[in-house]
Amino acid sequence: MRELWLLGTALYWAEGGKTKRMVRFSNGDPEMIRFIIRYFTEACGVPKEKLRGYIHIHETLDHVAAEQYWSHTSGIPLVNFYKTYRKPNPSSKGL
Repeated sequence: MRELWLLGTALYWAEGGKTKRMVRFSNGDPEMIRFIIRYFTEACGVPKEKLRGYIHIHETLDHVAAEQYWSHTSGIPLVNFYKTYRKPNPSSKGL
């Protein structure tokens, strides 16, 4: 458990975002996401029901498939995801 806490704390320090209202972690590596979820739930005692997902994706990509993938990968139900942010891609607009 000590190793989980140490590694999770270092990873959160490097990749986490801190605000007054929530703790955030951004990464596109599925193993990192699974690890940080384990860290939050096991080492920090965060109930799994409190975890939320938020996806940023280019508008030209399949956001439904991305939502399903990250829900399955993270173990967070789709109903616990915020609305997916679909980022405009300037290169697809000929700019």
